Amino acid sequence: IITVLSALCLFGLVGCGQDALTESDLIKMGYKIVVIYDYQGGKIDDKDSIKIRVKENSKLPEPGAENSDIALPVRKGYSVKNFCVAKTDDAGNLVLDENNNPIPDRVWDFANDTASENITLLTQWWENYRMVLHFGDGYAQTKTVSVPREKDGTPTVVYTSAFKEEGYTFFGDYYLDIEETTKID
Repeated sequence: IITVLSALCLFGLVGCGQDALTESDLIKMGYKIVVIYDYQGGKIDDKDSIKIRVKENSKLPEPGAENSDIALPVRKGYSVKNFCVAKTDDAGNLVLDENNNPIPDRVWDFANDTASENITLLTQWWENYRMVLHFGDGYAQTKTVSVPREKDGTPTVVYTSAFKEEGYTFFGDYYLDIEETTKID
């Protein structure tokens, strides 16, 4: 019985593989516009970019948005600021700067803009703020926390749990030594 079920499952899986859509299938279905999300130093699952196909004049999925299947890219020490359309020449080729990096043209408005031609969206980044807490004898010890930014550039909320330090308890604007429970100057 197990052998028969295994064989049926195997044939079922092989059959499923035949239903995969190809690039030409997507084009025939009207998905002619190519959109590349270039993460510009960020990554999603070790990928620097992704390519999707959409129908002409479609709104694009915003990475990280609630209704989007595309995740927000991650870059250590940075937060996503926005996504910009890459500048292209008359032939549709990317215009590059002196370091061979694509040049941003304008910010993409996911709520209102639609794709009418092939485009590359470049991830723009904010460098995170750094909060440094000095503590201990003579404030000789430090703890640095990266503080991500909101899309408008304001820092996100930092909770005291971000400043956990072995042997100390955060108390307002200063730490107390757990063993002596006196204010550390």
